[in-house]
Amino acid sequence: YSNCKISVDNNSNTSDNLSVSSFTIDTTPPTLVETTVVPSLTNDNATQYTFSSSEGGTISIGGDCSSDNNTAVADNMTVSFAALPDATYSNCTITVTDSAGNSVTIDVNSFTIDTTAPTLSQVTGVSTPTNDNTSSYTFSSNEAGTITYGGSCSSSSNDNISVDGNNNITFNALADGPYSDCTIAVTDNASNTSDNLPVSSFTIDTVKPVLAEVTAVKTPTNDTSPAYSFSSTEPGTNSYGGNCGSSSTSATSDETKDNVTIILTQPDNSTVLSDNTSYSNCSITVTDPAGNPSTALSVNTFEVDTTAPTVSSTSPTDNQSSVSVIENISVTFSESMDNTSVTTNTSNTNCSGSLQLSSDSFSTCVQMGSSPTVSNSNQIFTVTPSLKMFYSATYKIRVTTAAKDSAGNDIASQYTQTDGFKTTITIPTTAGSAHSCFMLDNGSVKCW
Repeated sequence: YSNCKISVDNNSNTSDNLSVSSFTIDTTPPTLVETTVVPSLTNDNATQYTFSSSEGGTISIGGDCSSDNNTAVADNMTVSFAALPDATYSNCTITVTDSAGNSVTIDVNSFTIDTTAPTLSQVTGVSTPTNDNTSSYTFSSNEAGTITYGGSCSSSSNDNISVDGNNNITFNALADGPYSDCTIAVTDNASNTSDNLPVSSFTIDTVKPVLAEVTAVKTPTNDTSPAYSFSSTEPGTNSYGGNCGSSSTSATSDETKDNVTIILTQPDNSTVLSDNTSYSNCSITVTDPAGNPSTALSVNTFEVDTTAPTVSSTSPTDNQSSVSVIENISVTFSESMDNTSVTTNTSNTNCSGSLQLSSDSFSTCVQMGSSPTVSNSNQIFTVTPSLKMFYSATYKIRVTTAAKDSAGNDIASQYTQTDGFKTTITIPTTAGSAHSCFMLDNGSVKCW
């Protein structure tokens, strides 16, 4: 209003018009429109809010918020709130008062200030060593968020989203080897990132041990708890298969793996093996610390034999007569013998060796022409005297306990013929002229 005038009339005397100074009547408050809200969750504790006003004026902030901004313009305006502690804010307001004193208030959207990063801790580390190259790991977080990985490890578990509480993840496939640089971090929904959580060191090992025989079980053997030696490329835990167990330690150490000696037993790992039994299905497996079992190593087939051998028969037999003075001497045993243990004296008439022949109750023995010949799977041993036996003499065959079977069992007791055998009394003669003859010491006859 700029044309208002005032005049005074007194007894028809009218004053000049007094012009009223211009003025404006404004009863309309400004119009405020929200332009950019405060993020509903933010780690910026001095966050901003943008709105537009149809009029300029003064700004006042209400609720839990405050600001140094106090002047409004007829345009977009950004209000920077003073620093706020972590909390949720839902009562903040902005009031604009125009120059006419008309006020209008706009409510700021509810928002939460969060400047605290998640806290992580390990719950269950990767088993080490492990043969699982997609190993599991469990950690806890006090906030939900997005998981990121560092070092040699990665994962796509749970779409890389963490929860508030325990989180079980599976690492993507890893090659064999040690891992000590893997880390995990969680960024919460307010974009606060935790400190890196170091994953405890672990080793991936998918290679199984390789076993090889070092010393086989002697067969046959008279040991009911025989030893067997093998090597392994890795230490680990031993297990046994087939009809065998072992009373030895169940572990193969790094120090002993090149030559591991075990004592074989029955599968209960304590009872000795059965006598007169063949073992053909015994096996050994070593499982390394990562859980990789080796291919089973088959123990050589062996036979346990603790039965002492006996003399089954002799030739000549006991009480046989008219035996030729050039007869071979043989002994038959009840089982296969260690042919190195059946020996005879080929050097003199001493009674040495395990197979002996004597005509004087073994004060002296017949010297043999050579070592025994062996036949019938090491059961028959035959010797030939170096000189003819005496005519009409009684000889006895003896086998001492030095003779052993193939398993190493000595014969049960020394064998000696009871009566012996007797050589022929008939001395061969030559028809024709008369001769003078006499018998030599070795039983032969010399004539002229």
